[in-house]
Amino acid sequence: MRTDKLLLLTVIVLLTVACGPGDDVKNPTPPKSVHGWNAFDTGAITIKGEFLLRKGESTDNGHIGIKVTDIFPVKYQLLDSWEMPKAKIQFFNVADKTPVCEAVFTRGGNGLNTDALCGSRLDWTDIYIRDVNYNEGWVFFDLR
Repeated sequence: MRTDKLLLLTVIVLLTVACGPGDDVKNPTPPKSVHGWNAFDTGAITIKGEFLLRKGESTDNGHIGIKVTDIFPVKYQLLDSWEMPKAKIQFFNVADKTPVCEAVFTRGGNGLNTDALCGSRLDWTDIYIRDVNYNEGWVFFDLR
């Protein structure tokens, strides 16, 4: 009886891990080039900035800065779905370095212009986290 329970638990754990994210999510490769603050169109979407920043790095457009303050890996939960990798990103005023807003964003699209987050204080409505590489310590994202 005990062997059956151990076998069942082992199968559940293996299925949970096996059904998790692929290597392209856990350990993505960095892009060969990024546009930086140069806006560009991709289909009907205008990308207003595209960046690859390491934890602790920042960039700015002369008015607003963006800093990656932390990176979180894929999180596995036994008998539950796994969580996508995340990045904690801070937007700040360049002139005095005061924070405008800061939040943890998951891989994919995230709204910025909600009252609970940044409201109308930024020139962008969305941040799209394309990839997070926890092992190498970088985040690839764009502003829309």
